[in-house]
Amino acid sequence: MEQRAPQPEKPKKTIPERISHAWQPLKDSFSVQLFSAATVLEIIGFVFEWHKKLEEARLWPEWAPALNVSIYGVLTLLCARAIFLLAEKNGELREELTSALGLIESNTTAIATIHDIIHETRDSLLANNSFLAFLVSSEDEGSKPLFEIWAAQLGIIQKGMRSLTGSDCNICIKLIKKEAFDKGVDGLVTVCYSPAVSIERRQKSCILPTNQGIAQEAIVTKSLAFCNDILTDDRFWPRDRKEQCALQYRTVLAAPIIVDRSVRGVLCFDWSKPNQYAASHRHAVACFTDMVSTACYFSDLGRKLITEYKPKV
Repeated sequence: MEQRAPQPEKPKKTIPERISHAWQPLKDSFSVQLFSAATVLEIIGFVFEWHKKLEEARLWPEWAPALNVSIYGVLTLLCARAIFLLAEKNGELREELTSALGLIESNTTAIATIHDIIHETRDSLLANNSFLAFLVSSEDEGSKPLFEIWAAQLGIIQKGMRSLTGSDCNICIKLIKKEAFDKGVDGLVTVCYSPAVSIERRQKSCILPTNQGIAQEAIVTKSLAFCNDILTDDRFWPRDRKEQCALQYRTVLAAPIIVDRSVRGVLCFDWSKPNQYAASHRHAVACFTDMVSTACYFSDLGRKLITEYKPKV
């Protein structure tokens, strides 16, 4: 016979939690109150009726009035307890329903932002011959339209992440630059910020080495890397500034920007509170990062076309 897996124990609730679950439905539902009162009165009336019949048949001793009161008191308590348990269960279901509705709403908003960023990216790259802006010989001139697209993308991504996590986050794009961190050591240089990032934060942005920290894990594994509390994670870099950085952010997330199967940089997220990232956010973050990578791909393709294929005069 197949054995069933043991069911997890239901966590015990405190008395205030139980009262809260039970009281709110009773307070909000007048019909429940009427039903409860009518039920108690009906049960008490039924007991009185049988009590009278037992006395008439001399089966109820006249010398036990205290016993009568005790029995009625017990019945009243049992009725009250039954009503309380029903109300408590109703409160639990209401709480679960509210949580589920909130989750559905946040996911719906996230899906809408994914739809928005796809259309925004498509129009920025293809509408009205926008792709021609990348067909320039100078890398500096070709980077300007790319950064404009990224700036619009990060604004949409910020809205989507707010709907998923319930709190604002800062987002930036860091690209891998040759020998940017130190001689012979590549570094991650911030090139674009989301609208919520303050001017002070932008001015204090530092270059990250590609062989340290959460971003390094994203680069090596080509997958999302995160830390839900930098104060308790040894991967965070720079370690000597961990407490100082924790004053601004506690949760960090790095998503690799992959173009032609190679990592060009990372899309970095951070929240001021710990434990803001959950595994359920993974696919939404991946969709956002893919759009950022798409814009980078078109930019690279434009420079490649202008060098390999000379336009006809």
